[in-house]
Amino acid sequence: MENTKKDNLMEITIGRQADGSDDVRVPEHFTDVGRRHAKLTIRENDMLLEDLDSSNGTFVNGVQVRKKLVN
Repeated sequence: MENTKKDNLMEITIGRQADGSDDVRVPEHFTDVGRRHAKLTIRENDMLLEDLDSSNGTFVNGVQVRKKLVN
C-alpha cells in the first residue's frame, strides 16, 4: 500500500497476483478478478476507483466503469 503523507494520498491495488504485490489479494479461484484488476486511490474524502485494463471489467452498482469517483 503506497501512502504519501505530503499529498495525503493512498493507493490500494486489488487483484489475484500470486507474488503478493497487490494490497488486496483476491483468492485464485475468483477467476472473474484479474491478476492486477483495479486500483483505489484515496485522497482526503475522495476515492477514485480505476480499472487496470482487466479482462472482465470493474463494476460499481452493476455499471461497468473505467474510472469512477466513489463516495
